[in-house]
Amino acid sequence: MHNILLGVTKTQWFEIWIKGNALQESTEKTPRELDAIHTYLKAFEMPSWVARLPNKVGYPAGGSLTSDKWKAMLLLYCPLIIPIIWKEWGPAAEREYQVKLDKWQKKKGNKPAEPKQQMQLEDTDNFLNLATAMKILLVQSISINDIPLAKLQLQNYLIPRMILKTDMNERGTVAALGQEIAEAAQEFSTNFALGTGCRTTLSLNN
Repeated sequence: MHNILLGVTKTQWFEIWIKGNALQESTEKTPRELDAIHTYLKAFEMPSWVARLPNKVGYPAGGSLTSDKWKAMLLLYCPLIIPIIWKEWGPAAEREYQVKLDKWQKKKGNKPAEPKQQMQLEDTDNFLNLATAMKILLVQSISINDIPLAKLQLQNYLIPRMILKTDMNERGTVAALGQEIAEAAQEFSTNFALGTGCRTTLSLNN
């Protein structure tokens, strides 16, 4: 569970969304996605035993998150908030990307690096695949019959990223993400015992 919460979830949130500028900080004149997330987080009324995220999560002032907070982000808050954010902010991000791309294509001579699409339209579905798989794997008691679905959701989460990413830095992030999940799966396989005393493994390769 440690690899999943501090590895996979952190990579998705920080490396892909924050550093990839899908979720950006607001400026004095322009509100952005992170503050919209903070607004939605304030609307949650949760029991005291559910981990609360920092008011400035995503900003440096938000500090580091504990595994309980990463778990709450992955399984509770983000599955509800992320689809809304992408629906509200995705069209504007797409228009901004197209404007930059058109300008880049019209330039002649030595061109700067091609602009990147910061808010990937498929990210919502991809993230929900991850959240679904982790919801299955992180319960206190798991049925062996649920493992194929968890495996399928993890594959659905990773494979589109491996196909779509062409930039080497982005490929490195995705490769790291795959490694985190592989390590988490290995940790899971060595700790999950069947009632017969046998052990099972979760392989993403087949």
